[in-house]
Amino acid sequence: MVLGAYDGAGIAGMVGFKAQTGARHAQKGFVGGYVAPRARGRGVGRALMDGIVAAATGRVEQLTLSVVRTNAAALALYAQCGFTAYGLEPRALKSAQGYADEVRMVRFLPV
Repeated sequence: MVLGAYDGAGIAGMVGFKAQTGARHAQKGFVGGYVAPRARGRGVGRALMDGIVAAATGRVEQLTLSVVRTNAAALALYAQCGFTAYGLEPRALKSAQGYADEVRMVRFLPV
């Protein structure tokens, strides 16, 4: 499932949710999203996260996500949305600028 937010310039942000499959992982879903720089700080990310959490509730028991450790704004948003950090993957991403660590986060949903 994917939700989008739009403004006069086009897509302001999006967030997606994918339930995992298999008997041992079906209780989990993964969330990923993005907010355009022009839309940051305007509540777009919070609205999208609230929407995807509502959509996932009743479908899965927990949501997980990964966020680059240096992205303080995203870490704060996810914490405000009820996610807690449970681990760190060193050098999770590689680009021309080098490596980036990712924080793993989880939110448990009502069953």
